[in-house]
Amino acid sequence: MSVAKVVGAVGVLGTVGCGGGDEPVPETTGGQDTGAPAVQLVASARHLTQAGTVQLAASASDAVGVTRVVFFDGTTKVGEDAEAPYALELSFSHANNGAHAFTAHAFDAAGNESTSAAVTVQVEVPWTKQVGVAGDDYLAGVATDAAGNLYVVGNSYVPMTGSALGEQDGYLLKYAPDGSLLWARTVGTSEYDEVQGVAVSADGHVYVVGLTYGAFEGQTNQGGYDLFLAQYTQDGAAGWVREVGSSDWDYAAAVRVDAAGNAVVLGNSYGTLEGQTHLGEMDAFVVRYAVDGTVSWVRTVGSSAYEWARGLAVDAQGDVFVAGQTSGQVGETARVGGYDAFLVKLSGATGETQWARQTGSTADDYVSGLAVAADGSLYLSGTTYGALEGDSSAGDADLYLARYAANGTRTWTRQLGSTDYDEVSAVAVDAQGNAYLAGSTYGELLGAPKDANGNALVASYSPEGTRRWVQQVGSTGYQWAAGVAVHGNLVYVVGGTDGQVDGQPSSGGDDGFIARFDTNGAKP
Repeated sequence: MSVAKVVGAVGVLGTVGCGGGDEPVPETTGGQDTGAPAVQLVASARHLTQAGTVQLAASASDAVGVTRVVFFDGTTKVGEDAEAPYALELSFSHANNGAHAFTAHAFDAAGNESTSAAVTVQVEVPWTKQVGVAGDDYLAGVATDAAGNLYVVGNSYVPMTGSALGEQDGYLLKYAPDGSLLWARTVGTSEYDEVQGVAVSADGHVYVVGLTYGAFEGQTNQGGYDLFLAQYTQDGAAGWVREVGSSDWDYAAAVRVDAAGNAVVLGNSYGTLEGQTHLGEMDAFVVRYAVDGTVSWVRTVGSSAYEWARGLAVDAQGDVFVAGQTSGQVGETARVGGYDAFLVKLSGATGETQWARQTGSTADDYVSGLAVAADGSLYLSGTTYGALEGDSSAGDADLYLARYAANGTRTWTRQLGSTDYDEVSAVAVDAQGNAYLAGSTYGELLGAPKDANGNALVASYSPEGTRRWVQQVGSTGYQWAAGVAVHGNLVYVVGGTDGQVDGQPSSGGDDGFIARFDTNGAKP
């Protein structure tokens, strides 16, 4: 809670205090002034639900003059003013949540003191962070460690910390559970770099995946964009970096870590990776790295047509699951629409395909994320322009969530949307098997007011497919969600905004944001 002097009128929501009326007549005993000043206190707001300021204003009078007014929050002095108008401006954030009972203590020249009645200000500011610099930047992914620390990655044309490395750099930020920034690192080469995801191993290694037009130290760019994987310690010390790619354009999508500490990365390529056969126009590919950066295996996933994969998950046994969209046929099921969703299981030990599933509507269906629950069931998220089996389209594009059993059998699909465009960007799952979708909407989703700029959203479903809750992340401008992570009973959503989220200050241009919900949809 920060303090500033205020000069000017203060809006009054409630007036409390003592005194008032005509100027008091001095009380004397033995020629000495014994009459205390009259004092009233008002506040410009009594309930804060966004980070912001409250102005306290005291009106104090005394026959021989008021020398000063001291403001208290309970028994803690928060400021004083020796000149009328007696006022104080206080800034509040999530760290100040709770009830604050303010009083004003007025003193006259003889040292007599009086205290106003208390004014209570209730602060309920969400745990929200807005991250940025003067230029455009946004957050692309989020992960948590066992202690509840937060690791977020993003991209910026202006250096987040230190000097710029290239045209665009990625960055990695670590936050403590209370929201304090622990450290920041710039990720990149002297060329264009774009970070796509982050994962944390059980032993505390942090892995950042992205694409680069350049070459990291000790690495060679194979042509166009390459995928890179960078390892850091939990203290932010840089470990190794690996680049992988073809002579054509290659793109990064996601990274996950298995129980043994192996890092698994997902990408997409127009070319042929070393030791692999290019299957079609665009293929997905998976690379598994050991903790020391050694490649365990590389596998291409696709058909003779076009594939783009964004969903990656690793189960408790270390097996790998890949999800994306295809304009061809991946596995045994024939294509239904323009683009269908596909889900493939690979052996964690060898990378060999175990099974493949394909599904979709008669229109285009896209995949954005994949998560695996403790029981081995899989949650696939995406966006559809059609009506998926057992559901109906709300209009334009809808978001959807499909649940698969560990053997690849689809158990249910749920579709959610407004009459406008809606999309989902990522999915995560908690220990109870509840799924959490992060996405965006441009319409009146479930009766919520339409924002012409678009709102980020979070939706939760039970393991049985029951919609538990939907919340929107509002701001003064447009915002979109890019990633989601769950730790205990807390859900973290990251993305970008051109406004102010939950009253947080804007750095200019587009900023990143981190919003926090509990698993019941409230903002703690």
